[in-house]
Parts: sequence; structure tokens; C-alpha cells
Amino acid sequence: MPPKRSTTPLPPHAQAPKTPRTPRGSLASAETVPPPKDLKRHISPWTAKGFHNPRDKVFMAEELAKLDANTRQRMWARFPDFTGINSDELKTDVKRLHKRLCDITIQLKTQPHELDMRVIPRADERNVLHALATLQDLWTLAKRGYSGKAGSEPLVRVAAAKKAAKVTPLPEALAGTKKALGELNTLAATKGSLAVVHRVIDAIIALYPWQNSTCLFRTPKDGIHETETLLWLVLSETCATVGDKLQDEDREAWYDLCGACTAAVRHMCIVKRKYLAIAYLYTANAIKVCDQKDEFLLTHKGDRETVADELEELSERMKDAGLDDCAHSKCITGHVCC
Repeated sequence: MPPKRSTTPLPPHAQAPKTPRTPRGSLASAETVPPPKDLKRHISPWTAKGFHNPRDKVFMAEELAKLDANTRQRMWARFPDFTGINSDELKTDVKRLHKRLCDITIQLKTQPHELDMRVIPRADERNVLHALATLQDLWTLAKRGYSGKAGSEPLVRVAAAKKAAKVTPLPEALAGTKKALGELNTLAATKGSLAVVHRVIDAIIALYPWQNSTCLFRTPKDGIHETETLLWLVLSETCATVGDKLQDEDREAWYDLCGACTAAVRHMCIVKRKYLAIAYLYTANAIKVCDQKDEFLLTHKGDRETVADELEELSERMKDAGLDDCAHSKCITGHVCC
């Protein structure tokens, strides 16, 4: 069983989510912990990209600033055709893409340029599909017992926005999202955690098609990277908060989604080290409650407690230095971030 989670109100957007304490005192001092066998096995290999993406695979800055009809349609083309699609089908495609990405990176370890050319589009597609499937499942679960007003299904809303090729200019989109983040503490206190889940879902969908994507951005200077990361971490923390009040299958369902939200952060190419460390720790907490369905963990051998221990240790190692650095800035042919 995981440690009792804090009931402290959600952090405002200007602060990082409060890191849960690890229950193991032996991890408090790096000097007393023997070197791990291979913590890199907990990091998806195709995340290793760095900032050397080929120009023909990403949007140019002037395109994203102009947002003409062609640019808007190209941005939305990254999202799937939603005709008759559901979250289970999205998850199946996510697993297929993950396996393909792993195979490619194994074949091209020493060819970073070709690696980017072949990996970036598939990695971006995988991240889009995972995010959509997670939002749909979250909305479905959070709607149960929720007395407030919830928007329509996420897939329906995103499909409508894609059809209309609607793209809010990035500064305006970020301003609205940061305002929503700043209101979450009050919302949690007055209307409860389910209201927070729905509000964050709304905020993420309102950002689309802007994402922390290597197809859109190559550096962390555009502002969306930290904002979207915080949205997913707040969702993860809120899922755990809701789950702690429930029992058995209901509790596991919320913790499974807690892990799914951290996966959205773990697979980001441009992410600050401190946020990635928090994502690994949240993942460890989720693993202690239930078997995670995320393909990220399916290839790891060992019992849940062992995997959780290793992820906690990985979180501690990533926190040692450079918390505001981009974790994968030097991960070209392999991970050096941990």
C-alpha cells in the first residue's frame, strides 16, 4: 500500500506540484544507496532525441506565427480521423507504435539523424493518441457522481475543433490555460476534485492542437512545455487524491489513470528534469496500488514493489542536479539524463 497522500490543496501554476515523500528512508542519502543495475530500462528508448531535429520534420517559427489556413490544417493533421474511433482503439494503436519505435531505436543507435527522421513522426503520433485516450477515460470516470456541468466527450470536442481547423494563437491559448491553473486551488476547495479533473481536461483540449511536441517546437522557449507538463501532473495528483477516498476496483481505476497521466509527461521530449522526476515518483505510487496498463511498464520484469523501488530511485537520481534543465537535451543516441 502506498503512503497516505497529502490533502494539501493543489499547487498554483507558478509552483511545481508538491513532491510526495518516498516511504523509504534509505533513499534519502545517495551515499548510502548502492548503484542501480540499470535504471535506464525504465526510460522508453525513443525518447532520446535532443534538440537536433531535422528542419523538414518540424514547423518553422514563421509558420506557427502566421497560422494561415494551410498551417492550421497541417497542425490538426497530427490528430487522427475520429470517425467511429474510441479510447480502446486508440490504446491498441499506442501499443503498436510503442513497439515500432523501440524496434527502430534499437536498429539505429549510432545514427541520430536518421533516428530523428524515422522516429519523430511516429513518436508524435503515439503521444497524441495516448493523450486523447487518457482524456476520454478520465472524462468518463470523472463524470460518475459529478453533479457539476461537464463538457461533451473529449473525442467529440477535439473532432469538432479539427473539422473546423480551429487554432487559437499560442499567447492567447497559454494565457487562458495559466488562468485556469491559477484557479484550481479554489476550485478544489469549493467544488471538489472531480471539478478539478473536468477543468483541466477542458484546459488541455482548449490548447489543442498546440502541444509539447517535437513536430511543433525544438526548444523549451515557447512556453507551452512547462504549462502542459503542469496540467498533466495536476491531473495525476488529482487522480490519486480521488482514488485515496475509494476502495478496491474504483481506487485502482483512478490510480491506473494516475499512471496514464504521468506517461504523458514521461514521453515528452522537452521536459524539465524536476517535472520528470515527479512523474517517475507518481508512477511508482500508482504501481503500488495496481498493475499499470501503460505499455511503458509492460516490458519490465519483476514484481510491482521492485519496479516501484527502481522508479523511486530513478526519481531521486534525476533530482540530484539541474532541476530546471531540459532532461533530454543531451540524449542523442541514448539516455544520459538519469
